[in-house]
Amino acid sequence: MERGERNIDGKKRFIELAMQLQDHVPAALGHTTKIAAKHGDLNIHNLMIAGQKTYALDFLGISYAPVAYDIARVLLSYVQMVGDVDQIPNGQIVPPDITQAFWSGYDFIDQDDPSVQFLQKTQILMDWNRMPRNKSLDREIRFARLKKIARRAFGPAKPNRPT
Repeated sequence: MERGERNIDGKKRFIELAMQLQDHVPAALGHTTKIAAKHGDLNIHNLMIAGQKTYALDFLGISYAPVAYDIARVLLSYVQMVGDVDQIPNGQIVPPDITQAFWSGYDFIDQDDPSVQFLQKTQILMDWNRMPRNKSLDREIRFARLKKIARRAFGPAKPNRPT
């Protein structure tokens, strides 16, 4: 992006956040986490809920990643679509009510696993980078919500930097 080979909306802010993400690496280094088969595109569009059962659709081959990879994907997807982004505490990605609801029923890894926070912030940048270039209303709403989530997760833009 810095060389101009990839152009996205909000490129300057994106690059700033990508550089800032590096500050979060030390907290996750040296920590042992659990690895599992990854879904890769686990988001609320790929879930089917019927009564008390939930099914995930996955058409890709199997690969492995930290469990937090898919957790980050599904939680960010949910927050982007329907979460109350105004309730996200600074430094976080997910509002407290959603965080509590998810982790109260999940115990394969702990929510304090350093890979959870790191991969959630990474997922923000991945979603931003994959944002379609078309200017549909749906895309503009989603991008505005994603930028707001990024401001909560990473903090406000530095002076003289548009968001």
